[in-house]
Amino acid sequence: MKIHRLVFGFAFSIILGLTVIVSSAQNQEIQFSAYPSEKIKASSITWSEHFGGRKEEPNNVYILVTQGGFRAPTSKNFENLIKSWLAEHPKADAIVVYTLEGMMADIPDSKMKAVWIVDGDDNLNIHLVRMGGCPAGTMLLNGGDKTPLTREEYEAFATKVIEAERLAKKEKLGIWSEAKE
Repeated sequence: MKIHRLVFGFAFSIILGLTVIVSSAQNQEIQFSAYPSEKIKASSITWSEHFGGRKEEPNNVYILVTQGGFRAPTSKNFENLIKSWLAEHPKADAIVVYTLEGMMADIPDSKMKAVWIVDGDDNLNIHLVRMGGCPAGTMLLNGGDKTPLTREEYEAFATKVIEAERLAKKEKLGIWSEAKE
């Protein structure tokens, strides 16, 4: 009986603590910067769904979404959308927009780097949302996140990605093809 109360109390404390952390993060603003973003050739990243890696950085993971990770809803053709866009944009760059330090507990210098893949005015992240590959919210930063982007760069992206979702929903593409109204 005492063990059950102890376990329940511990679990309740964890849930309460996480609730406080999440709600305080939601009330914080994104922290913008004017420092240059890290940029690498997108072709140097090998992708599997929305996760990628580079031989040159074995402890790091690249990701196309900033929210949802393993749980982000994606369309059945999500990986094909990525592969075909990259094939059409061989000179695209990956721009790091957010870095999570210490991603793996046993590898302290590991990082998860959220990226936008861009080629001129074309953006893979916006394309994925526009084709119904994933919802716009998976591409947006959380309150409290630090990004090397300027507020103007981020707001321009956010406006485009939200409009891309609106159009994908209207046309019932990808994940929106069977969505309930």
